[in-house]
Amino acid sequence: MIQKWKTQFALANLDFISRKELINIKVTVRLFATLRQGRFKEQVFDYEEGTTVADVIEQLNIPHKELGIVFLNGKHTELQKILHDVDILSIFPPVGGG
Repeated sequence: MIQKWKTQFALANLDFISRKELINIKVTVRLFATLRQGRFKEQVFDYEEGTTVADVIEQLNIPHKELGIVFLNGKHTELQKILHDVDILSIFPPVGGG
């Protein structure tokens, strides 16, 4: 009886893990000013569930010195924030002037 339960539990875990791996989210990424050079203005990407703002910035090869302010759904956000389906990520370079 215990062996049957262990087998069922193991199979249920495998099923959960494989379903989790298939979960993708769609995130709209908007770049502004100099960050658009050689990239894009706005694009929708598919990411794995659990992707953070920092993961996206790294994937886009945006150096931290070129990073100004980052908004998630219109609000300031931290780089470790986890993204969700249909989020809008807006990335701005530092503002200069005087």
